Amino acid sequence: MKRLAPIAFLAVLLTVLLSASAQAAARADCGRTVIEDWYANRDVDKLYPLGCYRSALEHLPVDLSSSVRQDIERAYEYARRGKLAPPSPATAARRAYAEWSAALRAGAVRDPARRFANPPIEALRRRLRDVEQRFDLRARQVYVRWPRQQAPYVVVSTNRPAALARAVPAILRILDPKRPTGDDRTGWPYEGFFFEALDANGQPFLVVFNHWRGPHAGGGQWTASKDLYPFAHG
Repeated sequence: MKRLAPIAFLAVLLTVLLSASAQAAARADCGRTVIEDWYANRDVDKLYPLGCYRSALEHLPVDLSSSVRQDIERAYEYARRGKLAPPSPATAARRAYAEWSAALRAGAVRDPARRFANPPIEALRRRLRDVEQRFDLRARQVYVRWPRQQAPYVVVSTNRPAALARAVPAILRILDPKRPTGDDRTGWPYEGFFFEALDANGQPFLVVFNHWRGPHAGGGQWTASKDLYPFAHG
């Protein structure tokens, strides 16, 4: 076998090293792209070569929250099967909240004269304390939006997601009680209500919301699993 002259050998070695360096830089660049994708909307919603996910996980800053790593790892597992990961639970809950907020704003513009019973916030807090005791859950956050009148936002947590999901209709009858009017669109105490439930790890697993002001009054629900829907769905 003919040996390479020292200069030729060094040239080949330099080419190999430069190529490896370029490949490593490319992997780092696409890893940063994955991280930037997550930052754009707190989710990875594009497919990338598998090495990009691995590079992203290797280069994640240590001070980032664990949810970033979990979301990228989840996206990687789906990508290994050639699939785009569905929205993470946190992203899905945020999108449901954004949909609710947009509906409240639109209703406030389109139907400003309609009036609701608008009970005081302390009445809601009393009902929530009752719900905590009866349904083995804990209230995490309560605040009220005012598009025109009150629109409460309630977040609870539980160690028993399936049991809570089954209890949601009863829970909402206490928190958001409807008067019997024979019409699903009337008799509500608030112009809107948003109910979100978290599991033991602080991850959303269920959202139910409604909005009753304006021509597009209605509601919606989201769950992390199809067996958790509290109401019939199409």
